[in-house]
Amino acid sequence: MNKPTSSFSVSHNYQVKTPTETRAYLVSIPEWDFLKERISKVGGVGSFYHTIGSILLGASLSAVVAAIATDLCPTPGVQCTKDIVVWAFAATTGFSGLLSLHFGKAQENIKTVYLTEVLGEMEAIESKYNEMS
Repeated sequence: MNKPTSSFSVSHNYQVKTPTETRAYLVSIPEWDFLKERISKVGGVGSFYHTIGSILLGASLSAVVAAIATDLCPTPGVQCTKDIVVWAFAATTGFSGLLSLHFGKAQENIKTVYLTEVLGEMEAIESKYNEMS
């Protein structure tokens, strides 16, 4: 069998660029491992606490609106168990939401400490080379 010939041809022209000469820092393996370890510990845990806190505060606000706007007890003037449960739920979720937001803020401060440690180590490495030049 004869192969059909085609007038269509594909060609690739690649231009390989050489790296330009720049200054570089030599970093020891323990220093590099320390930086990798610290950066790996920086995470988004604080946003989890903020999300949970916002959800709990929203539930608390909904319970407060429900307790004020609706009449859960059939007889007026008598304290009913349903009112107590709704107000207890509102207080508990509100308090838990505020605590969760507080823990989220504390977690952000911990992340800041990790970031300053990494930046401090990087500046220490950089200062070794600045002293040499």
